[in-house]
Parts: sequence; structure tokens; C-alpha cells
Amino acid sequence: MTETVEERRDALVERLFADSLSAFELVNVYLGHRLGLYTVLRDHGPLAPADLARRAGIADRYGREWLEQQAAAGILELRDDDGRSVFALPPGHTEPLTDEGSLNFVAPFAQLLVACVRPIDDLVDAFRTGVGVPYAAYGSDLHDGQGAFTRPIFLELLGKEWLPAVTEIHERLQAEPAARVVDVACGVG
Repeated sequence: MTETVEERRDALVERLFADSLSAFELVNVYLGHRLGLYTVLRDHGPLAPADLARRAGIADRYGREWLEQQAAAGILELRDDDGRSVFALPPGHTEPLTDEGSLNFVAPFAQLLVACVRPIDDLVDAFRTGVGVPYAAYGSDLHDGQGAFTRPIFLELLGKEWLPAVTEIHERLQAEPAARVVDVACGVG
């Protein structure tokens, strides 16, 4: 069946609307990661907004709005604690949001999004002029986000899967005399 022009239009509108909501959610994930809010919830939750604000050192009003947005997005759970609203990381969400050593740690995606948008005016000018945008314009979130995202991949997969897959290198690393390896300027680790 062939799509009509209206169906294609509507599909694009729906997709971009959903993508926009996802981008807004990632900005709030960035705030939660950057301010340590997920870690506070992991270590002390469930928490009422005022308790989160006090423990995290943030303004109560902003803490409340962040918690409510995260609950509306399904990232946090809103619970009743004897008539008091408290918020918690639901089962399965702690690892992706707080475990920096896990292959499932996805909070750095939010850092990368923020970094890529940070120099937006410079990017617009670059498209017009052909002049590049310096790496520094993206801020530390690009470097830190990339490092935080790839760190668990290298720690978990490099020695256990990637090097053993290259038989000659793996055998040499296991042989005597011991191989000598140098790591020069390779990322944040």
C-alpha cells in the first residue's frame, strides 16, 4: 500500500514531536546526572522534594519540578509515604543512571546531547561560512560524556572479548617474556 502525502506528513510530525519530547527528557537526565540527583535518590531514596533539595544542595522549587518531570516521563516513580509524595528510582533504572562501570550506563548520552547543542550559534555560522567550529566550543561535556560512555565498554570488552578475538595479539600478550604496552593519549582513562 502506498502512503499518501498526508500520511507521510503526519508520520514526520509525530516522529519529530516524539523526538522533541525525548530531547527535553534527556536535558532533564543531564541535570539529574550533572547535579548528582540520581545518586542521591539511589543512596537515600525514596525522597520528598524538600529532602532531595537539601541532600543535593539545590533549590527546592527546581528539585520539585525536576522530580515531577522525571516521574511524568517514567524515569522516576512517584510513591505515597503515609500521605506524603516521595520519589524513587524504580527497579531497573538505578544501573543505567548511576553505575558508571556498567555497560548499561546511559546517562552520558545526555551529556553528549548537551555538548553537541552548546555551540549551536557557531554551528549555524559554520554552515554559512564554511569555517569550522573548534573542539573547545563544545565544552567539557563532549570530552567527559564520551569518556564516561566508552569507559565501561573498554573496561568490560577490551581484555575479555576484543583482544582475544585477535588471536596473534592475544597470544603475544599471554606469552613470556611479558609484552610491554604503552597507552599514550588515549581518551580520559
